[in-house]
Amino acid sequence: MSIASTEPSPTAPLTETLIAALALTAVSDRILFNAPVGLSLFVFALLTGGAALWLHRLLAGKMQLILAACLYGMALPPLLENISPLSIAVAFSLFAVASLTLSDGRCGALFDKGKRLAMFLLSMPVAAPVGVLGWRKASKAAGRQIISFATAGVWLMPLVVGLVFLALFEQANPIIAQWLRRLDFWAIFDLLNPQRLFFLGFIFVITWPFLRPMVRKLRPSKTVDQINAPLAGSHLPDRAQSVADVLFGEAAILRALLVFNLMFGMQSLLDAAYLFGGAALPDGMTYASYAHRGAYPLIVTALLAALFVLLALRSGSAARANRLIRQLVYLWVGQNILLVFSSILRLDLYVDAYGLTYWRIAAFMWMAMVACGLALIVWRIVADKSTEWLVGSNLTIAATVLYAACFVNFAAIIATYNTAHGIKDYLYLASLGPQAIPALDRELDADWSIGSAKLRTGRDDYGYSSLSLADWRSRELLQFQVRYTDWRGWTLRGWRLSRYLQHHAAAAKLVDLGRRER
Repeated sequence: MSIASTEPSPTAPLTETLIAALALTAVSDRILFNAPVGLSLFVFALLTGGAALWLHRLLAGKMQLILAACLYGMALPPLLENISPLSIAVAFSLFAVASLTLSDGRCGALFDKGKRLAMFLLSMPVAAPVGVLGWRKASKAAGRQIISFATAGVWLMPLVVGLVFLALFEQANPIIAQWLRRLDFWAIFDLLNPQRLFFLGFIFVITWPFLRPMVRKLRPSKTVDQINAPLAGSHLPDRAQSVADVLFGEAAILRALLVFNLMFGMQSLLDAAYLFGGAALPDGMTYASYAHRGAYPLIVTALLAALFVLLALRSGSAARANRLIRQLVYLWVGQNILLVFSSILRLDLYVDAYGLTYWRIAAFMWMAMVACGLALIVWRIVADKSTEWLVGSNLTIAATVLYAACFVNFAAIIATYNTAHGIKDYLYLASLGPQAIPALDRELDADWSIGSAKLRTGRDDYGYSSLSLADWRSRELLQFQVRYTDWRGWTLRGWRLSRYLQHHAAAAKLVDLGRRER
């Protein structure tokens, strides 16, 4: 693959892009800089998507505009639900795909699309400088200068003389003098602090590529199957061909599959005996440690097995046409899927002993996607699908899972599970933030003494201090209320929590009132 051109599309509206980028940067200064991030980021993304569609309204086709609008629309709900690294990454990716759809609507192969997306991401830091330089060059080529000396010169004399007259009027007219004293000319220097300038520059640079991506023209690239096919050909040198035939030939793959099936079968029998059959573990080993040691390595094993299957049954190889090898591959992939479910069961035992965390939930999701990927490998062999189809299907599953995860309140799930199962790791509970408050309230309703449990002890400016669960709840509640009073920090998830907090406060008051009456 080589790049034929690195210049932006010549039909893109440079002047309008510059105006839109500057306008969005000004908006970001008002709603994003030094402000809680919530609804403000949703509004900024909405304006950015609308500006991109408006800039390409006359350049893109009707279907391109509709598809890009749908992609922009899909990117917004995760930001409205909650602001997190995952929701920002999902929205960012969808915006990138939508912008490429507007600027380059060609329907190429999956890997060509992937290359264009990778180039879009790599070119983001330089897209704005290149675009501004291109705007200046285009203006000069059309016989116009951005700011000519004559344009600046005709305003120099009026401004200087006008300032002289203003100084005289200030001395002669007390009302004008009072107006000028009210003006704080130094306030503009407070606005132009390094932090603000860096933020505005970053927003301008990061916004420009979405409005006008640097579309690079690619030569048609070979598919993965076309790349792998020569590996089975006879045009290789004799020595290289003989080594490949010995190490990765039909006979070697057949023997490898026999050995691998036996090894995986033994592992599955051991898991069945210990996890399902109730067999006693070795002395000094608990089910939690057994689960922890095996959950993640077994997933790596399954991924290596999937890679071996893809290489062994590549397009054009003799092994792919061998019926016995295909049946052994089906058996082995089936054992790998069983191995993944064994890993899920191991992790479930570990979670039951030590509680849920973000990483353990991510491991559950990852294991489920690996199982789906292994099943797709079998279907690829049965239906004689291409490697591009396999990669595209796996990417679709991964994208769907990540997009759906943006709407799941994992902090609340973790807090609810851990408190319901008696996991007393209150320090990790506190790290989950205000979304853990409802689960903590249920614990406090059941046992008020839990509120005095200490999270940490340390020395501060006022001496030794300790933070209890009750103190942590009060602090998180105050910080959440301060953040939520600013519309820029509003999210759907925060709104649901605020409704719970209002209802819980009302219920607590009713309980206290009932106690007093008794």
